[in-house]
This record gives sequence, C-alpha cells and structure tokens, in this order.
Amino acid sequence: MMASDASATAALLPPYGRDVTSLELTVCALEGAFRLQFDTGTGRVQYPPREIAAFSLSEELEWREVEPRGTVLAATVLRASGSAYTRELLPWPIVLVEVAGARIIAHALEAEGAFEPGDAVRLELRLDRAGRGVYCAFAGEPGADADAAVDADTERRRAEFLATARGARLRIVGEDRAERLVAAATAGGAEEILVDPLLFERLAPGLREQCVPDTGEDERDYASEARPEPWPVRADF
Repeated sequence: MMASDASATAALLPPYGRDVTSLELTVCALEGAFRLQFDTGTGRVQYPPREIAAFSLSEELEWREVEPRGTVLAATVLRASGSAYTRELLPWPIVLVEVAGARIIAHALEAEGAFEPGDAVRLELRLDRAGRGVYCAFAGEPGADADAAVDADTERRRAEFLATARGARLRIVGEDRAERLVAAATAGGAEEILVDPLLFERLAPGLREQCVPDTGEDERDYASEARPEPWPVRADF
C-alpha cells in the first residue's frame, strides 16, 4: 500500500449494507450462537435469510440453532475487490460450506490455502468491525479456540476484520428491534452500550440500566489516521 493511500483507508469499515432480515445474524454473533433460518411449514432451511420462504412463500419463518459443523464444497481466494476496506486485506480466502442442508458462503479465517473441498470446518457467527454478523469458517472442532495462535498474516486479517462484544463499547443506531440488540449485547458482555437518547427513554427499565444515552461526542473522525480503541461497534438497522 502506498503511503498516500494509508490516510484515506485507515478509518474504513467493512461493507455494512444489510436489510433488517439480517439482524438475527448480529444477534447470534453477540450471543455466541449459530443459527440458520427455517421455513416452519416445510422444515426447509434457507440461505441467505429472507422475509418470506423461498419455496412456500410463507412468512412463517424461524431461526434455529444447528450444529456448527460443515463440509467445504469449494474454496477460492478473493484477489480483487470494489471495496476499499477489503482491498487492504487481500488476498481473502472464502469457502462454500454445506451445513444442516444449506450451502453458505463463509469467510475462511485461516491461512490462504488452508481449506480444500471435502474438509470439515467449524462455523461461527462473528461480529465484523461494522457491527454486522458474518459467517466465518475455522479449522478444528466446535468449541475449539477460534483465536488460537495462527500465522502473522491470518492474525492481522482477523484483527482488522473481527470485533468482539465482550468488554467493548457498542453503539446501536436505529430503532428496529433495538431492544433485542441491547439484550444480546448485554448477554455478550458489552462494557457500555450507547443508544439514541429518545430510544433510551423508550427502553424497558431492565434494559435501560444497561445503556447510556448517545450524545454523539465520541463519533469517529474519519479524516484522522488514528484508530480509536475500542471503537464502538455500530449495529444500525
């Protein structure tokens, strides 16, 4: 990376455009759970999540916990990207994984070339730096330490891409299902949860005491090269 590019990209976040249907991915990441969306009428799993069932057009959908173990169907490496943030982390391995009858695309957060078709992987829903829940694939069995020692390049990519709720300051922007996010962030061990002052007044008393009104004083300076730590994870829907 050229020195002139560093200041322009130092404060970038991962792409964060999502619809409200994907809110459950963030909730799962905060809670440390692994769930997929199911059509309750047919019992079929569907991916990516949608507002209606792809097969029956039913609106009766639910998220169910499944065994976070899958099989790699295909593996590739992203070497070009339209996202300025992602370009800083290239090359970026991704995998197509079969899990619980679904085929999902996951970030392969191991060394480049670590996965091949037929390999067993452990899957997790983790928070990225934009506060979104993302599917990630790791080597090893469920329950293993996903943050165990790895090579320097993999460690760098994980540190730049992933966030954690435990001990962090989270900023929740927007009102759609905000109480669910606050409850999940509390369960995830967030140190401080910032919410809009008007939303703060409408929260249930048991949740309100976990939050503080967001005055906006800690808004990140995107013109600065400095990356404040900890950066409040945004969860805006």
